[in-house]
Amino acid sequence: RKDREPPYVIVSVRLHDGPVVRTLLDEDTTDLLPIGAPLQGRLMEVGRTESGTPLVDLRFSRAP
Repeated sequence: RKDREPPYVIVSVRLHDGPVVRTLLDEDTTDLLPIGAPLQGRLMEVGRTESGTPLVDLRFSRAP
């Protein structure tokens, strides 16, 4: 199931404990993000199953 249409921004985020997560940036932007820019993760509802259970995806946005 697709909840967004291109163009969108894919980011690789190195978490504090070491793993790298590749996912979508929560905002569509043409601005370049500097390497190492702080980001904030959240689970975003992208749909629901037939029984009504939320489907979520991990997304990142610029940290405040």
